[in-house]
Amino acid sequence: MLRLLLSCFLIVCFFTGHSGAHESAPQDTNTNTRSVVLQGGGWGHGIGMSQYGALGRALAGHTYEQILGFYYEQTELTPLTDFGAFDKTRAPEVTKTFVGVRDSITISTPIDETGEGQWEITVEVNEEKIGSTSRPLTTFYDGARWHARYREKDSEVWIDLCELDPRCENTTLEVVQTIGNRAVLEEIEDGANIADFYGGRYFLQPASVAQEGVLPQNCGGGNQFCVNHSQVTHTETHDINVLVDVRDRIAISTPREEVGQDRWELSVEANQELIGLSTLPLTTYYQDDRWHVRYTDKTTGTVTDLCADEPRCESTALKVTQTKGTRSVVEEFEDGPNLGSYIGATYLLQPSTVSLNGSAPDRCGSNDNFCVVVAEMDMQQYLYGIAEMSASWHFEALKAQAVAARSYAASRITNRARDSSWNDEPFNLYDSINDQVFTGWARASGCRTNNWCAAVDETANEVLVHKSEVATSEGTQQVSKIAQAFYSSSNGGHTAKPTDVWGSGADLAYLQSKPDTYDIAYDPSLGRNRNANASWTRTYTVEQLQSWLNNHTEAGEQPLNLVSLQGIDVTQIPASGRIDFASITVSDLDKSVTLTKRGKPYGRWLVQAIRNGCQVVNRCHSPLSSKFTIEWPSSDASPPITANRGDQETTDNTDTEPADISFSDVPSGAYYQQAAIWASQVRLTTGSRPGFFDPDETISRAEFVEILWRFDGSVQPTAEVNFEDIPEDATYQPAVRLLSEYNVVKGTTPTTFSPDTTLTRAQSAAFLWRFAGRPDEDKEQIFTDVADSAYYNTAVLWMVEHGISTGTSPTLFSPNKTLTRAEVITFIWRLADRPDAFLPRLPLPPLMRSITAHATDLS
Repeated sequence: MLRLLLSCFLIVCFFTGHSGAHESAPQDTNTNTRSVVLQGGGWGHGIGMSQYGALGRALAGHTYEQILGFYYEQTELTPLTDFGAFDKTRAPEVTKTFVGVRDSITISTPIDETGEGQWEITVEVNEEKIGSTSRPLTTFYDGARWHARYREKDSEVWIDLCELDPRCENTTLEVVQTIGNRAVLEEIEDGANIADFYGGRYFLQPASVAQEGVLPQNCGGGNQFCVNHSQVTHTETHDINVLVDVRDRIAISTPREEVGQDRWELSVEANQELIGLSTLPLTTYYQDDRWHVRYTDKTTGTVTDLCADEPRCESTALKVTQTKGTRSVVEEFEDGPNLGSYIGATYLLQPSTVSLNGSAPDRCGSNDNFCVVVAEMDMQQYLYGIAEMSASWHFEALKAQAVAARSYAASRITNRARDSSWNDEPFNLYDSINDQVFTGWARASGCRTNNWCAAVDETANEVLVHKSEVATSEGTQQVSKIAQAFYSSSNGGHTAKPTDVWGSGADLAYLQSKPDTYDIAYDPSLGRNRNANASWTRTYTVEQLQSWLNNHTEAGEQPLNLVSLQGIDVTQIPASGRIDFASITVSDLDKSVTLTKRGKPYGRWLVQAIRNGCQVVNRCHSPLSSKFTIEWPSSDASPPITANRGDQETTDNTDTEPADISFSDVPSGAYYQQAAIWASQVRLTTGSRPGFFDPDETISRAEFVEILWRFDGSVQPTAEVNFEDIPEDATYQPAVRLLSEYNVVKGTTPTTFSPDTTLTRAQSAAFLWRFAGRPDEDKEQIFTDVADSAYYNTAVLWMVEHGISTGTSPTLFSPNKTLTRAEVITFIWRLADRPDAFLPRLPLPPLMRSITAHATDLS
């Protein structure tokens, strides 16, 4: 949901009164369990559009144009096809780049292209060839003629291609890259780099040589000359190639509903030549410089390798295209786990050791690894599969998201096409928060039932464009560029400018830092705010912060070695409230240390320390953004017993006498009688109707999760979950979000939870076991209907070990039997009295009936 979580650096700020700084007297070291409270807002980097802010504005009646106008100032909606690289109808264009004014340059090979036959440049005058070389070329103008010199390999002998050649006199020189991926411009050979370019021509224009009777105006004087680079920009629409993963093997399989003759087919190509076809799942791997592409006939057991004894499968990329059927599934093995599912896809499999555009890719792993790429998509196809905003949200918010996603993708593709480090990569976008979350079929399959694809269609071809100044030989001029439309889930009420969060680079006029009152996403129809992350709270102990700060060191900096953390002072906070680069001073008993990196304030040090520390503490939540303050404990504060569970602290709950609650359908002495009374008394659940418990009714996934959530104290979730079948106002919505965040429950698909599906005994065992922290159990299974390989095997062992379940008979657990309300409440009632059933150090739920004999120390 969050755009560019890849760019989301989570940071901390401390509440410091009016001045923005906090001072505290030295504290007794025995109070290090005191609570430090973080009051924060927003989720993500906060640059550009807030997705919840877009929702809030849409709910208030704003159009998508108005939403985009607020978050991306000084931009305008423009057809994407106005840009040559995205318009097939245009003729090729020439892109010219002014490099600078020099009196000498060297055009060199990049280090990775120095092999024989890998690199060559040719010197021309007026389209006539002067000579070629595969060595670095040093060029200068002596006032009358050019010198184009290189040294022979392994010698100090210089060869001048222009020596005694009258064509090199009083003219412009052109150097053309004829072989290789790119060239590097240096002041002198092995000197400081000036620039590097992929292919193209270098135009060297002396200051003293007239063109069409006119001397150049901005090429210096004397023997100086202008250096310009020219490159043909092909106008064929960019194919969108999205990286799924880097693997050493994959299986491309049929979805179950498409198994059958003539319903599904894959074609396999190498170098645009057909290798073979398959109507069965293909297992592919690259080994000993050749591909293996195998399928198995399940009826005969015969294994066929389409690449067996096939020289075209050697040292090459492979293309697998779905030629029949609706979709295909990419799996690690033929029976899972799934890596993704895509509509009628073309897959490009690019080995890490096979050259592309002159050199091997840098982002496809090593050895026998290869990139798995969903290839040759157009922009609409790609956007249908983007899963960045709930498809149930207001249509104007969805349209704003569609334009932002299209602009972001087009900008990234354009920039990477100009970046020489990307010329040897088989993809131009990641499928994750490194760029945008692309889930393919999981998102696009809902096009018939939700508004997301309609929003993509209604804004088709629209991108945000801004004006940018570029240097040319005539000076600077303004050009139109596609805006890199950054966005995140929530900005906490104030947008950030790029340097607030990323430090390096320049701020952009269209990305402003300003208040955003709509980030709360108030919904007048519900009478409440939709954004649960507009504000949030985190609680840690002084001891935890000290430990985490000591365990984290930024590269090149000295460790803190704190003895007794006394306080933290924060200053130089920008208007956005982000402290990524604020000045933070950590006070110890006998010293104070300002957190810096390369001599500059580096507030991110603190947040990274908290993030790393939280990762090893069960149910510990990191800050969601860099916008928050901290309430440091006062000197006389008593040390509370705390367990960080999102926004709520664990409190002790001992057994109390059950209220006088009776159900006409709960017989006296029934195994679940006490459990039903207790559950109603502590409001885990009520009867299905007044006076009735309906113990034999089956229970749905949603009902079970909501009961477990209440048992855990009804903690408010911090993470979003893109389940399209969970309504925003469903009572079980926060329960699904929190227990998904805890990784206790999962969806039935990447975008569906199936809340109304009934729960089985096996599923309930797995959920409860995960909720308890996944304790290991080294016991022998007593139930004959629970296989050792079953996903719920350890969970059943755990339930028996702690007396949570005794099975449906001495030898049967009945894993596939649906769960009843009586069984659910009994399981949780027993678990509430078994603190030792929880993983040690895991915070116990607030509604435990017993909390003895359980370690809750989180340090």
